[in-house]
Amino acid sequence: MSTHSRCLRVRWAWLALLAACQAPHGPVVEQPKRLSTLHQQLPTAPAIQAAQPVLANQTRIKVGPAAMPLLTLPWGHAAGHLGHRPADESIAEGPMALDVGPDGRIAVLDQVHARVQVWRDGQLPEVLGLPSNAFQDLAFGPDGRLWAMRRHGQPEIIAVGAVPPLVVALAHPRLGEPAAATALLVGRDGVWIERVHQDVLHLSDAQAGTPADPQALLGRFGAGQLLVTATLRPPTDAWVVAWTTDGAVAWQAQAQVRDATNNLLPILALREWAPTADGGAWLVIETAEGAERRHQALRWAAGGQLAQTVDLPLPTGPDEQFRPYRVGPDDALYALVADTDAARVWRFAP
Repeated sequence: MSTHSRCLRVRWAWLALLAACQAPHGPVVEQPKRLSTLHQQLPTAPAIQAAQPVLANQTRIKVGPAAMPLLTLPWGHAAGHLGHRPADESIAEGPMALDVGPDGRIAVLDQVHARVQVWRDGQLPEVLGLPSNAFQDLAFGPDGRLWAMRRHGQPEIIAVGAVPPLVVALAHPRLGEPAAATALLVGRDGVWIERVHQDVLHLSDAQAGTPADPQALLGRFGAGQLLVTATLRPPTDAWVVAWTTDGAVAWQAQAQVRDATNNLLPILALREWAPTADGGAWLVIETAEGAERRHQALRWAAGGQLAQTVDLPLPTGPDEQFRPYRVGPDDALYALVADTDAARVWRFAP
């Protein structure tokens, strides 16, 4: 090889290295934008520059002897008990999900028994039957009506206990397979589903009718005015971005977890995220320290300042749960933890 050729190769290698070093390090996220046409693609925003996680004034809560669950629900068949089967006996293993209504009622999807149980002030629950044991998620609407979703068999979303029945087909031009629905959300304008942890699709109005102006949003909505997206960046980072409904970034935050010696721990999965009414957000993550798994929740205040972390109780019971964590209308985090003897509902106040 000539001297001239070797010089060119060195020069091109140097330019490639320089370009890599100048590449942005923040997550590439998409603008949430209301879509008037179902088939229109969501636009892509420029890369957001990485920001250092805010750790000042942080409140940390550890689960210990002083922490008590709101409800302890033994395994069994009677009202107030939940069904539990070993994984090799049935598709239905245990309680799949919970949600908290605007009036404080707590609903648990008892999948094994094809029913929903609803508690008010710790009293005996109201028991509502479901058409099958294939339902996996449930959500209260702002009016207090409870909806449930099944993705397999006959994919649909129903208003639980409604007379006459209200049924929404789990179908949308952007959804593809019904199994791509990863969360059920209900707002003032009706029923929505999240598609593979990305955009949120409008399926029906509050009466299970076709919406007049079908829309799609990038991000989960809640009681407040913001949308929230969460992105895992293996092995150690997660990003939370809060958006306004017109597509502007309200705030963004980086989530990292460290051990006692300040080493970064791997983040294995994002379990739940949602905005809070005051403009903040919760994020639940699964991490690992050696062979030990950990579930941890992080809460950001309005503006993206990390305000609280919670070491959550680790489930020891049925492995399969669809959405065991939810943010309530009081901005508290609720957890449905399946143990060997019972399922327990915990509340972690903001």
